[in-house]
Amino acid sequence: MVQKQVRGVFLPRPYGRFFTQTWLLLLLGFMHKTDCIERTLMSMVRFLDELKESKVPELGGKGYSLAVLINNGFNVPKGFVIISDSFFKYLKRNNLMERIEELTSEINENNSQEKSNEIRNLILNGKMPDDIAQEIRNGLKRLNDRYISVRSSGVAEDSLKASFAGLFDTSLNVKTEPDLVLENVKKCWASL
Repeated sequence: MVQKQVRGVFLPRPYGRFFTQTWLLLLLGFMHKTDCIERTLMSMVRFLDELKESKVPELGGKGYSLAVLINNGFNVPKGFVIISDSFFKYLKRNNLMERIEELTSEINENNSQEKSNEIRNLILNGKMPDDIAQEIRNGLKRLNDRYISVRSSGVAEDSLKASFAGLFDTSLNVKTEPDLVLENVKKCWASL
């Protein structure tokens, strides 16, 4: 069997399946809210081949596992992780945190779909902060690919206590036009 190096934007899928693209690993940090939302010295984008001793809360389960494989000499597609702090920064800069908490507290068995759709629309309609958008643009230039996949790597996606693999939106064969990629990142975040 011939092993191919694949390219795209990566957010892991269940069953360890990879698509023929470079992987941009989008980390959905919904399970790991940190107090460092506005930290400016730290990059919101981390390349998989540069990660030496990162932790799951920063990269998500799949991002962490891919970094471990790379560090042990396995052939893993190029890609990067958009860390969980970027999601919370997005929510904060768009003044969405309080409204989402309010909507979440109103959820019951009769309105869960309606409230979930409201939250999804809030996230989809927000503006990507310029600093995060620029880091993603720079990451795309470095990947230098025509098509990518945008996928999730939840912090608790494949833990001993929970399994969320495959539940969140995945966008495959996304042209590496920055605005299109940014919209797909928001779609992935909104699928929480």
